[in-house]
This record gives sequence, C-alpha cells and structure tokens, in this order.
Amino acid sequence: MRKNQPRTQIYSGLVLLADMQYNNNMKSYLNQLEALSSPTGIPLVKFFELAGVPASTYYRAKKGTDLRMATAKRVEDEIRLYTLHKSAEGAGSVA
Repeated sequence: MRKNQPRTQIYSGLVLLADMQYNNNMKSYLNQLEALSSPTGIPLVKFFELAGVPASTYYRAKKGTDLRMATAKRVEDEIRLYTLHKSAEGAGSVA
C-alpha cells in the first residue's frame, strides 16, 4: 500500500477509514445514520432506542463524541429492518 493512501474497509454499508487524517471530508457514523434514517421520517434517536442503545449515546454523539462501530451497526440494522418492513407492507397493498 502506498504512503498516504487510505485503508478503507466496508462493513455493511458503514464505511471505515483507518487513516482518518487522510480524508477530512469523511462522514461520521452519525452523519451516515442520519442520512439513512431521514427518508423514514422517524427521528434517529428512536432507532437508537429500538436498537437497545440508550438515547444518551445519541445525544453524546450529537455533541461530538464518536460512536463505536458496533453501536453504529446496531442502529443501522434497526433502520434497515424498519425500511424492509415498510417496503414489504407497501408491496403487499399493491393490487
């Protein structure tokens, strides 16, 4: 691997950059989760609670504390589960 080249790992939709200094425009886990949840119309904090993550973790992340990857993944899973459930409901009502 060349020097100053980012080491990127994809983990189920959430992107991890091991070399954070390389890219200052990197989206945080919180930003990625907000983008993923916004089409649902449900506040992101609700998905944290559904995932079994305390609301205080959401508010700390909003103030700038980094989320752990495992925490972000749990919330992402809840958002995707909700989205799949809603799309399955919608598909069933189409005549």
